[in-house]
Amino acid sequence: MKNKFDKNRKAFSLLELSILIIVIAVIATGVLLNSVASVNSDKIKITNERIQKIYQALGNYLLVHGKLPCPAPINAIKLTSSSYGVAATEDGNCATTDGVYQSDVSGAENLVYGMIPVKTLGLDSDFAEDGYESKFDYIIDKRFTNSSTFSTANVNNSISLSNSSCSMIKVTFREAILSDEYQNSCDDRAFFAIISHGSNKLGAFNANSATINSASTNQDEIDNSATNFTDAATNSATFSITKRLEASNTTNSGTKTYFNAIDDVVFFKSRDNMIKDFNAFSKIDCLANGYNSDDVVYGGTTMTWPQAKYGQIAVATNSCPTGYKGGVTKPTKKCGPLGIWQSGVVTTCNAG
Repeated sequence: MKNKFDKNRKAFSLLELSILIIVIAVIATGVLLNSVASVNSDKIKITNERIQKIYQALGNYLLVHGKLPCPAPINAIKLTSSSYGVAATEDGNCATTDGVYQSDVSGAENLVYGMIPVKTLGLDSDFAEDGYESKFDYIIDKRFTNSSTFSTANVNNSISLSNSSCSMIKVTFREAILSDEYQNSCDDRAFFAIISHGSNKLGAFNANSATINSASTNQDEIDNSATNFTDAATNSATFSITKRLEASNTTNSGTKTYFNAIDDVVFFKSRDNMIKDFNAFSKIDCLANGYNSDDVVYGGTTMTWPQAKYGQIAVATNSCPTGYKGGVTKPTKKCGPLGIWQSGVVTTCNAG
């Protein structure tokens, strides 16, 4: 006996079937895109969280050692290398180990490149990698891996850095200078940078690879990468002073220019900003006769001062001149934050 409902059954027409397939495809594509976006968002979150953890560890290292560590070899393989995450020599030289490279770009000779020295910082080895399992690049001005140089790098009277201070890293918002701080004062530029090469992984080292991935064709991403590696003889590579961030730029006239997206993440700090972040003022000395130290004059005699630690009250190296015998034999002055002598004196030469 035939089912009485058979006569009511109708097959899908070809057009209806096509529409149904299109609808299913659109829904599936949306679900897939949302899933991909969610995964990528999670990886970006991991990347940023690890950078913050690294920065905290660098700050703790600074508080203990008065300097930052050299990079670790970026060609070390996570699964097999005992040097994975171990900093190179810490004498202000750094680039004496294969996998840690000194820039061969003119004007950038003080910059060295490698991976985050996670073991030296007391971090788990996973923190050497971003959310995409690529090693973070760690670039630093090697003079700041020496505690003596770090402590005397007064931004306003940069004796040890004055001849080549512009070799420090310049970070830009895609051709627009990040801020006047990083443009007009060489000594205030970023002195280290941590770089993730993002989801495309172009110009990055994978965690278990000793060779770099293929390079990007985007000039901004190229500026964030290194090439021409030479081991053993010179331990050098080609990498730029300039590092690029993704952003739009508003000019003084109010015109806004948008740039093609890059997926690199660049984290950086100037020396002074890091000192403030970790309340590490004790790591910067006021230099002998340094900035704001020669503003005390008695009877035509300018007082001079010895090098002093932050918060220290220093005694002048010369005595109060004739005619100023009613006060102390020598005046005193206090060393302020960031290597700047505080204005005026603590005890004065009094006329007498």
